[in-house]
Amino acid sequence: MLRSTASAGTASPVHVHEDEAEIVVLLSGSGIFWAGDHRYELSEGGVAFLPRKVPHAYRLTSPTVDMLAVSTPPAWGLLPRRRLGPVQAQAGRLSDRPGRPGSRDEACQGFLHAHDHIWREIEAGLAPLNVSMAEYSVLSLLARAGGAGMRMSEPAKRRMMSTGGFTRLADRLESRGLIERRRAAEDGRGYVAVLTAEGRTLLRKAWRQQHAGLRRLFLDRLDEQDLRDLARIWSRLAPDSGDAADDGGRRSTRGR
Repeated sequence: MLRSTASAGTASPVHVHEDEAEIVVLLSGSGIFWAGDHRYELSEGGVAFLPRKVPHAYRLTSPTVDMLAVSTPPAWGLLPRRRLGPVQAQAGRLSDRPGRPGSRDEACQGFLHAHDHIWREIEAGLAPLNVSMAEYSVLSLLARAGGAGMRMSEPAKRRMMSTGGFTRLADRLESRGLIERRRAAEDGRGYVAVLTAEGRTLLRKAWRQQHAGLRRLFLDRLDEQDLRDLARIWSRLAPDSGDAADDGGRRSTRGR
């Protein structure tokens, strides 16, 4: 088990643990972890699993990060690791597999790189408002929930955060007067999180900043056909969509 702190931009080279798997927990801050075909965007309380013999890497994205890494078997510093190259050059190729058409690799790499760039730019735009992307995401969820609020476990589940990580995030938002906890109306036993008037005011400012960033970095660079194609793709990739399983992975050919 190893606990460490680091700053934004800290990155590991792409490497392989030959004999041990690794579990990483972000106690605070945010970062991006790659492991084979998987990409984890973690905020406080987030967990990434890095299997043995699978190329992986990470890059930290918040000003400071406190993280805990647990290896199994527990042999930090004793087991051989195979370094593959710098994260900037290799992270986008972690999903490559022999025999795959080049277009698939380009599609995967393009998506990962574009998402990473847009995420970082928007997060930087929100920084003057003292709002992280994780906080903005939770405030947006609570705004959609309205006056009824949401059970404390629900935002954590929707944003793939641990209950403890969300509780700490909620504590920060509540201390700033942006949300409040109330007894659940249904049973009076649990608690719900509700957006306050101050929270709505800040969310409106953050939304304007985020939307301006999205237009500049994404929406204004695409035409209407591009946007329709993307909407169709996101629909097919939705967790409840059966398209990929139904067509055996075949893609339809739609011309412009």
